[in-house]
Amino acid sequence: MQTPSMSEATKDIEKVLNRYDPYLQTCRTNVLAGLSKAPLSPVLIEYFERGKMLRPLLVFVAASTVGADPMAVTKAAEAIELLHGASLIHDDIVDESDERRGLPSLHVRLGLGTALVLGDYLLSQAFAVLSEGQAIHAQAKVLEAVNTLSRQAQRCCRGQVQELVQYDRLDPEEAYLSIVRDKTASQFVASTTIGAILGGGTRSQIEALDEYGTNVGLAFQLRDDMLDLIGEAHTLGKPAGKSLAQDRPMLPLIYLDKYGSLEARAEYRRMRQAGFERSKLVDLLERENIFERVEAVHEDYVAASLKALENLPPTDEIEALQTLALYVTVRRS
Repeated sequence: MQTPSMSEATKDIEKVLNRYDPYLQTCRTNVLAGLSKAPLSPVLIEYFERGKMLRPLLVFVAASTVGADPMAVTKAAEAIELLHGASLIHDDIVDESDERRGLPSLHVRLGLGTALVLGDYLLSQAFAVLSEGQAIHAQAKVLEAVNTLSRQAQRCCRGQVQELVQYDRLDPEEAYLSIVRDKTASQFVASTTIGAILGGGTRSQIEALDEYGTNVGLAFQLRDDMLDLIGEAHTLGKPAGKSLAQDRPMLPLIYLDKYGSLEARAEYRRMRQAGFERSKLVDLLERENIFERVEAVHEDYVAASLKALENLPPTDEIEALQTLALYVTVRRS
């Protein structure tokens, strides 16, 4: 399968965004209103005003896919956005990132301790907001949704720990994919499955959307790794090269060490010892055709996400999920 150009993906995503804009606006309005009661609310509101709200969008589309009114899962979408915000705050602390969403990271702006507590506050608030769904959903469904959010949040933390520890007993590629499934893909899975659970989806529909979310998350992280190497800060919403500077596992570097020529691997080792110069590393990766290898894996995950949707009845909402899978995982420089 060939990944579409950014212009093609942008054209299709605009249709999806226009269709779901009323739900996204309601979600954002409610999130900001809730944050007005939070500690240091002006700072948090400024931060959340800039969110792309991709994951809440997945909640709405997943619910619509199983035949529900998207507005009925607004609380779930709000909870996902709060959870995502909390994870970004904690991630920036761990990675010592100075910027997020075009603003100074919260730990830079407010101090490490304050940012950490605010992240914890957002995490707890996510569960409180999701529990409010009992006003319109059966208690059993809300409990299942809360349990799902808890399980996926724990997976996110587990992936973060594994990334920091980098267990030597695992194959590097296997370890990397395990980290991504937990740290990144878990939030996509939470978005799609919780939307389907509260939307009244069948078990097979929920499982299909779980598989879809997992593969979109994997492809999304591969794109993010590529951007960290070849992109710019304004594209990422955070400083480029940060994962490289922190020596985080990245598939292009794993493949360079695994498939690169003897000369390339020796040059890579020298770079690691002397400190990476990003442009020279990118040149080396291009000479060794590593980006092409990574792109092939990326395409496999995109294709797998689309194949998972074949288990659902064809509707306009399925087309929206297809568009989202292609848009959020398209390779950009």
